[in-house]
Amino acid sequence: MNKLRRVVRNLSLMLNQFKKNQKANKMERFRRHVINEILYTELNYINDLGVLEDLREILTNELPFKSDEKYISAIFMNVSDIRKENQKFYDQVKSKAANINRNSVIFDNVDVKGFETYYHYCRNYNDSLKALKQLMQKQTQLEYSLKNRENMRGLQLVDFLVKPVQRLPKYILFWKELIKGTRSNHPDMNNILNLQEEFERLNDENNKSMDKFINRARVQELSKEYSDSRIYTDNEDRLVMFQDTANVITEGKELNVLFYIFTDMILLGFQDQESNAKRAMKFKLDSQTIIKDQLDTKYFTNLFSIVNQENVIQFTAQSKEMKDKQIKQISKIINYIKEKSQMQDIYPITVKVVGTEERFSYSINKYTIYIVEIEIQRIVLKIYIRFSKALELLTIFKQRYPHGKFEDISSYHWLNNHSTKVIEQRMIAIEKMIQQVLILNQKQPERLQPNDQSILSLLSLPENFYELPKMNIQIDIEVKRQFQSHVKALQEQPIKGVSDILDAYFSAKNSQIRVSTIQDTNVVVVTDFSQETQQKNGKVIDVYLIDNQCEKIQIFEITRAAEIVKVLAKQMYLKYYQDFKLILEDKYLNRRVIDDDEVILQLHKISVSGILNSSINKIEQFWTNSNEERLLFRKVIYLNPNFEFVDIYQDQVRMQYILLQFFEEIRELKFLLNREKLFLYIAFYLIIKRQDVKHENISKYLKSEIFDQIEPHRWETEVKRYITQINSQLLQLETEKKSMVYLCQYQFLKNIYQEKEATMNIYKLEVHRELQAAFSKQKANEIKGNIYIGFSQAKIYLLTPLDKKIIQEIEYKDIDNIQSFPNKLVIHTKSNNPEKGWKFITFQSYEIKMLINFYKELSQNES
Repeated sequence: MNKLRRVVRNLSLMLNQFKKNQKANKMERFRRHVINEILYTELNYINDLGVLEDLREILTNELPFKSDEKYISAIFMNVSDIRKENQKFYDQVKSKAANINRNSVIFDNVDVKGFETYYHYCRNYNDSLKALKQLMQKQTQLEYSLKNRENMRGLQLVDFLVKPVQRLPKYILFWKELIKGTRSNHPDMNNILNLQEEFERLNDENNKSMDKFINRARVQELSKEYSDSRIYTDNEDRLVMFQDTANVITEGKELNVLFYIFTDMILLGFQDQESNAKRAMKFKLDSQTIIKDQLDTKYFTNLFSIVNQENVIQFTAQSKEMKDKQIKQISKIINYIKEKSQMQDIYPITVKVVGTEERFSYSINKYTIYIVEIEIQRIVLKIYIRFSKALELLTIFKQRYPHGKFEDISSYHWLNNHSTKVIEQRMIAIEKMIQQVLILNQKQPERLQPNDQSILSLLSLPENFYELPKMNIQIDIEVKRQFQSHVKALQEQPIKGVSDILDAYFSAKNSQIRVSTIQDTNVVVVTDFSQETQQKNGKVIDVYLIDNQCEKIQIFEITRAAEIVKVLAKQMYLKYYQDFKLILEDKYLNRRVIDDDEVILQLHKISVSGILNSSINKIEQFWTNSNEERLLFRKVIYLNPNFEFVDIYQDQVRMQYILLQFFEEIRELKFLLNREKLFLYIAFYLIIKRQDVKHENISKYLKSEIFDQIEPHRWETEVKRYITQINSQLLQLETEKKSMVYLCQYQFLKNIYQEKEATMNIYKLEVHRELQAAFSKQKANEIKGNIYIGFSQAKIYLLTPLDKKIIQEIEYKDIDNIQSFPNKLVIHTKSNNPEKGWKFITFQSYEIKMLINFYKELSQNES
């Protein structure tokens, strides 16, 4: 039995060996077949090259004019050199393949570097065909010389001319087949692999050479088309990378152009309307060039611009899809240029007009503010500029840089100043102007005369603006380190607070860095105020805290709101302050949140050391009925109560400030409370303020229109009843660790945070007539006239004007985009309902837009 098993095993081994040998023999046969195929086709190819050489000699001899020999040179090019290299290659392989066996090494020391002669032939192949066509048209008798020749085998001359172009790629196919038929441990395998790599290199280089040649021919054509030889001759490496159609906006007018992006230049081709001649505008393209995606406006859509060191080219694409495609392609080209460039010393600057707001909207002398966002190497700040100021600046910029290509900004009759189209044209013009001057100023520092303000100062930018990226390098490293440790701490912490949520949001948004985070401030709280201090150290303003407490703050020419918030928070020992802002309040108690980047001394009608600070003239002050405005310090960002209480519990200063702000908001009727709740909150107020339950104290706190609705003695009776209830509850809660006052404050906050308005920013807006019309068709009569809109962390709420009942909810994830105009806000949802968006009349459109974007991004960050 064992003997039989051994016999079977041996037979199996013999069968496997037979199969292996059979497979190896088959592979060897295939290998020899490929080698023979290479040699056979190579010999035929060399013979065809010989035919070309014979034909060149025949045509040369039959030329009637010596001058036509240039055609012969152009037609046959360097075919003799190619034949020489191929003959050499053939002889090397043939000699070693003569006595081939299973282990023959054939392809060692085979030199094909001379095949680079193909580059010239392939690059000029198209010109060769053109020269042949021209010669045949000129000397028609030569066609007879090329007919019925035995060595041409019935083929045409062009069939032979194309053979070198076709031959080079075939070697790659041959070598792939040869590798397939050669065993992996064959002594010739490395030689074959090396030759395959060399032929791939030759083909790649040849393709590049041909592509460049064809591209350069296209550059030459454009040079002729636009009658400008320098398009071709200025740079021998200049290539066309991309071309498309678009409109460009120049001096307020749209011009239809063909635009070409070269490796070093942008060319805009257009037709002159008067002469019908083709014209071109040329712009430099280098590693400092940037492309900007811009938001749509009412009258200008699909906007983007290309910014170089001297110009801003403003484009409008034909569609959103075309715009996205063009931006993608141009960005790819710019990135390619940056990779090749060694320039690292200039930081790119991007300028965008991100919005507008109307100021003094209740006055005949209202004006529009253009909000300009400026970014240098991820560091961002905003400036706020009037159109009249922009015109003044343009004059100065032209004087400082007379060779700068600044476009004039159209000035219209004052009646059209608030037209949406005019404002949008000015947005584009102001953006271009500031972009250009900052790039020029960065490259060519200005020469200032005594008493001249620098361009940076005129634009309310810090004097070290161009150096900010260098300051940011170390801070950036620290921000990333803190972000990583902060994320780790958040993951380990079961309960998050406002500080955790906002820090995570701002850290995740660290692609942009605010100037206030990297630049020290010289703003201080003034304790010993004197005229001498003011003159030496800047100017002093009043900022009102809660309960009309006033802090005097010493500020300077370009002090921004964020600096004051930071200094006030430190003065108050407020542990966290990112949810607090400055607010501007006018005599009608209208309030506007001051953006962190707004320069305080540019705010109209605020008190500077008791003197009205205003750039408006006396006539303007008369029209605006100018009374002093006040700066307030308030909490403006509200999150879910669960998050709010984490920070409240950890910071006594925060707790006291927030509850006093709630008392202020109750008085100012932010909350629509029934009588019982009003009695309850007044009871808390009197306990916390340690005031007696007297109707005089209550009347001092409440507005007269509220107090006068109830008899004085009833106020006292009802409030006393609630004070008794509160004290009873507090006695049950009292512990050794927390005082009665603290517990009372905490209980008040727990109650007030249950009101829906407590965690909302609420604005009163007018419903646009188009929105009213859309909802009247649906019989939704509540959405008309004036309306309240509330913004919480969770949703947007539309509230009725009388009792602030919720009539509509909008989730942030459903918002597609928000448009802000000087006196109009449009919220578009993904459902496209209503069709033209939620449209409102308001003079706080940009402020609301930024708030919506903040909550939307916050919700995305949380998810």
